[in-house]
Amino acid sequence: MPEKTPASFASLDKKKVLLADSFEKARSARAIFLRSRLVDVDVASNIPEALALWRTSVYHLVLVAPRENPGEALEFWQEIKREKPRQRVAFLIGSPAYVSLTWPA
Repeated sequence: MPEKTPASFASLDKKKVLLADSFEKARSARAIFLRSRLVDVDVASNIPEALALWRTSVYHLVLVAPRENPGEALEFWQEIKREKPRQRVAFLIGSPAYVSLTWPA
């Protein structure tokens, strides 16, 4: 019997998410967590890579961690909203510690 997905993640089951984060450890932790919740995740290590992926695929949600260049992240968001006003975009701020099921231990 498949493991039940928590209600808060049920809406993302079998959905495709684009995750853009320049910090490899945080990007990896977030991607692992989302994939463990049955979310199909494409990852980008920078905004130009994220924009290229976004233009060639359809995503239910775009997650952006505006670490090194918040202005570039804002321009990415503006570009997305110009081309697809209904695209869902969220900015990830802070440590990905909240994705741990055992934190704090």
